[in-house]
Amino acid sequence: MMWKLALIAAALAAPAAAHDFWLEPSNFNPAAGETATVSLYVGHGEDVADWRVPAERVTDLKLITDDGAADLSPALLPVSEGLKIAVPGTGTAAMIALASSPSRSELEGERFQDYIVKEGIQPIIAHRARTASEALPGVERYSRRSKAILNGTAGVNEFLLRPVGHTLEIVPIANPAFGDEVPFRVYWQGQPLENALVKLHEIGGSRTFAAIPTDARGIVTLPIPETGTFRLATIWGTAEFEAPDAVYDSIFATLTFAR
Repeated sequence: MMWKLALIAAALAAPAAAHDFWLEPSNFNPAAGETATVSLYVGHGEDVADWRVPAERVTDLKLITDDGAADLSPALLPVSEGLKIAVPGTGTAAMIALASSPSRSELEGERFQDYIVKEGIQPIIAHRARTASEALPGVERYSRRSKAILNGTAGVNEFLLRPVGHTLEIVPIANPAFGDEVPFRVYWQGQPLENALVKLHEIGGSRTFAAIPTDARGIVTLPIPETGTFRLATIWGTAEFEAPDAVYDSIFATLTFAR
């Protein structure tokens, strides 16, 4: 079946686009003995920068293969242009999984409201409606959960279809390296998440191919171009307490892969 390109207008780009975060290997298919340097980026479209933070901001970093999970934190390289990860290639399928500590941001009311609506963060939208706080500034304590697939077409790769235990996580139901349309499930605190807006972006460009919410089973099926490198992204969060001046706890989750 021919895939249908659902190109989304640039208006879907969030005002807080600097929150966008992902893992980008120099080579998504490293051969055995070859090192893939993984960059940590923030930004959106063509406005991209290295993630320049202390290495301590990375609270969990693993390399997951068919043999299990290994601590990848010794491979974290704090270089001047931003953090990098040196991943040894095995020629077989692998997944890198990263979690960060929280940061804090604040946006004035209109910008914050625009951001949460465009990103589809339903619990925060509902909280601000209940507390009549749509015009108030939004204070957000956010952290990141990111994954990248290496050698997705090589060898045994069923483990790529299992959660790694992140608070918010995009998990393929089928191998995203194949097929015109691929289903994914989003998990929040270990449970399938309904109504999370999942976006499919190209890496190295400004196009957004699709932006679709998950169904009642937490599933979204996305049309993916035949070749390229891609980033899936979703955001979810909750209010710290039920008051107009609540601080919002948010997680930004991404999954990158090539085909």
